[in-house]
Amino acid sequence: HHPHTRNSLYIPAGLDAAVSWPNKDLVIRNTHPFHVRIRATAYRGTLRIELMGARRAPRVEWNTRILRRERIATDRQVDPGLPLGTEEVLDEGEEGSVMERTRTVYWDREPRTDTETLRYPMVSRLVRTGPTSVRVAQ
Repeated sequence: HHPHTRNSLYIPAGLDAAVSWPNKDLVIRNTHPFHVRIRATAYRGTLRIELMGARRAPRVEWNTRILRRERIATDRQVDPGLPLGTEEVLDEGEEGSVMERTRTVYWDREPRTDTETLRYPMVSRLVRTGPTSVRVAQ
């Protein structure tokens, strides 16, 4: 599992997955003694994937807990083309975090719990600034 590098608006942190080729890959393994049908549909910008098998899927419970947060740092870049003393925010940045994600699958026999630690890196606030003083040529 590879989380996104920034929080997603469409799903809570810890439940997202980044899938991009060639660096990350999503692998789904059928561990059941029956065939699994995969059906995918796309409609109005939403991709829905269904996995269907010979029996009903077990109940799955997800829990997340933030272990640590990383405050947003600010990176400033001087742009001589901007007016003296002005600032322009290019990116608000995003707080980083380390979280624990727990998944419990309630099978017929007994529940199985897996815990994983996920890291969302801090993204610096990016500010472009004008010069702080006028340089006089000699």
